[in-house]
Amino acid sequence: MHLSRTTRCQGERPSPRRRCRDFQPGWSADGARIAFTSERDGNRELYIMAPDGSGLVRLTEDADEDSQPVWSPALAGDASES
Repeated sequence: MHLSRTTRCQGERPSPRRRCRDFQPGWSADGARIAFTSERDGNRELYIMAPDGSGLVRLTEDADEDSQPVWSPALAGDASES
C-alpha cells in the first residue's frame, strides 16, 4: 500500500492549491493499524488508523515537524524522529 493521498487540510478553506499529504506509512506487526505522517493540520504530525481508514487517532500535537513513525514491538507503541 502506498499512502500518499492528497486531501484538503482541516480548518482550511477549500482551495485547489492548498492540499495536504499523508505519507511515510508503517504497518503494525499484526497488520491491524497503520502509522503515518500527515500534513493535514498545517505541519507534520503522526497518526494511526485501521487499514479501512476508520479509528483515526492523532498521536502528536506540537509545533515541531514529527515524521517517520516506527512501530516498537517491545513497547507495542510507536516512536518517531522529530
